[in-house]
Parts: sequence; structure tokens; C-alpha cells
Amino acid sequence: MNEYHLSRTISAMLGKGNQNHNSRKFIANNVDPSRTSQNIEYINMNIHTAYYQLFDEALQRYNAKQKRKDRVIKDYYNKIRTSKQEKTFHEVIIQIGNCKDTNARSPEGELAKIILDEYMKNFQKRNPSLFVFSAHLHMDEETPHLHIDFIPFITNSKRGLDTRVSLKQALAQLGFKGGSRGNTEWNQWIASEKQELSKVMEKYNVHWLQLGTHEKHLSVLNYEKKKREEEVESLTDSISYLSLQKDHLDSCIKSSEKQYAEIESKLYEIKDNEQELYRMTNEINKEELWEIPQPTKLMSAKTYLNKIIEPYINKLRKIIDVVITKYNRLYREVKQLNEEIGPLRGTINYLQRENGFLTHENMKLQNQLNKLKKVIGRKEVERILEEPIRKKKTHDRER
Repeated sequence: MNEYHLSRTISAMLGKGNQNHNSRKFIANNVDPSRTSQNIEYINMNIHTAYYQLFDEALQRYNAKQKRKDRVIKDYYNKIRTSKQEKTFHEVIIQIGNCKDTNARSPEGELAKIILDEYMKNFQKRNPSLFVFSAHLHMDEETPHLHIDFIPFITNSKRGLDTRVSLKQALAQLGFKGGSRGNTEWNQWIASEKQELSKVMEKYNVHWLQLGTHEKHLSVLNYEKKKREEEVESLTDSISYLSLQKDHLDSCIKSSEKQYAEIESKLYEIKDNEQELYRMTNEINKEELWEIPQPTKLMSAKTYLNKIIEPYINKLRKIIDVVITKYNRLYREVKQLNEEIGPLRGTINYLQRENGFLTHENMKLQNQLNKLKKVIGRKEVERILEEPIRKKKTHDRER
């Protein structure tokens, strides 16, 4: 039998899937940049590249069969993005312990990194119908955790593309089929992944602490007390996680708003250039510019051509070249900036909605914590919250 040295919880939750955050293209408030070098990047593929790799051949086969133009799919990624049935991708965040008992700066955090790394290396092999295009292990936040972004897909489909996006059927291919409302394909798969992680934990003498499990050997009083402690700890972890998510979303909003402001500034610059272009156009339209100089008396045709007509044509050519060049540059800049600013508006709106949702969830959890304080007493709740900190200090002194 294994002699367990530690007992830790396992968390597996849905993430927002922000690749810029996961790959640290921008740094959120809850990230310690001095520890970013300790992170592990397994894969960081552009989602459009992933879609091309997965579905392009199937898309060509599908479009070749279509007799009606309105049924041809030009961009499969955009089709899924605007779909109400499927998401373009899903993210799961896997974590061992919490910021108190498995802090990323502690030896327990280092052990969690080793375990999560070993677990991640077999993830794709274990889940062949979940195409992982982005995966990162973060050590620069409070608790080591994995962000795994994947596209669920199926092959040999009889409907739509023969290779297409489908979370339900991708999980069914892995053996997870829907049951009751609380036993969905997703919940079954999450439970299975936790079991896989617990197997790796056991190799390192870490026991999976499952909160809320029935323990017959405890007296009713102790069992109820333990349940309340677990509720407090679980709520505290949830509040802490939501607070981190809110900080992250705040950073995302600030980053997006900054990009938005920069693009607007560029658009104002373009408007100045447009004014210059209009001014030059007006100059070109002036009648005197198009008045061809007349030859002087007794001037030969050859001299007239060389000394008057050719310089005049060269002058016109230079002016027109400048105008065409400026127009082309402005056209490209406006097109590019409009392409950038559209999605950014959507991102800001989405992040603001998510921020509001997280604030609401945080308030609900705080209310639950306040109710627990009324049931078991404020001092008892504070004692439970401080207990892990006291244990850690004692452990550090003993070492």
C-alpha cells in the first residue's frame, strides 16, 4: 500500500480560453512576471491554423457536393463561431490543491508541477477526439494549474462535414454518454480526468482529498463539523478563484481598451492623411495645372517636345504617383484597422458581461459564507480559514 505524505483536492473547471493570457502575451495583475520562466508551454497553435489542419479537406469535400451556392461554407471557423449549438473550442483548467496548501512558491507547489506535467503529457493520447491546440502550465500565479484548450471533433459524420465539430459526439467516442442532468457527458469526462490525475498523484504519495465524501468512521458531530469546514474551504477557494478571474478580466478589458484607443488614434491620423489627400486632389483639379504650356515663336516641334511637353508630363506623373501611393496606403490601413477594431468591440463587450457575471457570483458566494458564519459562528469560520496558514507556519518552523 502507498504511504501517503500529502492529501490534496483536485479542481477541474471550465476556462474562458484566452490564448494571449495563457501564453503571457500580456501579463494580468495576478501574475508574477519574475516566475513566468517557470511556466511550461506544451503547444501554442493559432486556432485558425488548427481549424485548417482539422477541417480543410473535409470542407473541400463538402463544398464540392453542393449544388446550391447558399449551402457552400466559405469559412468553417466563422460558421462555428456564429453557431448556437457548438463553441469553436473549450478550455479546462486543472489544479491540485489551493493557494494555501499548494502555493506555487512552496515545495508542494513544485511537486504539483511535476504531477501536472506528467498528467498533461498523456492527455492528447488519452483523448484523441479532443484536438489540443493550446496548453500551458502556469507557475507564475498563486497555485500551479494547467490551461488546456481543445477542439472536440468527430470523423465519418453522416451530417454536414464528414469531419466536424461536436462536443457531445467527441465525448461519446471516448465512452462518455449522457445520463441524468447531473451526469452529463462533460461531467463524466471531468470525473474520469480527475481519476487519471489521482493515479499520477498516487505515484508521488499524494492522496486525492475528495471533499464531501461520506466517512463512516467519523461520529455524526465530527462528520457535520468536517462538512462545515469543507464548505467554508470550498467557498473560500471559489471566492479566491473568482477574484483572480475578475482581476484577469479587468486586465483583459484594460488591454483591449488600450488597443482600441491606439486603433482609434491611428484612425484619427488616417483622417489627417485623408485631408491631405483631398487637398492634393483639389490641387490636381485646378485648371491651371492642366494648361499645357504653348511653344514660343519659331520653336521646333522637337524642342517643344523635349523642353516643355516631357517635363510637363513628368511633373504630372509624379503628382499622380504620390496621390495613388497615398490612396493605396490609406486604403490598406483603413481596411486593416477596421478588421482589428470590430472584434475588439466584441471582446470588450464580452469581457464586461463576464466581469458582471463574476461580480454577481462572488456576491452569492460571500452571502453563502455569511450564512455559514451565522450557523457555526464567525469566530469558528475565521478559525477554519486561518488553520491552514497556522499549519504551514508550524511546518516551516519545523523544517
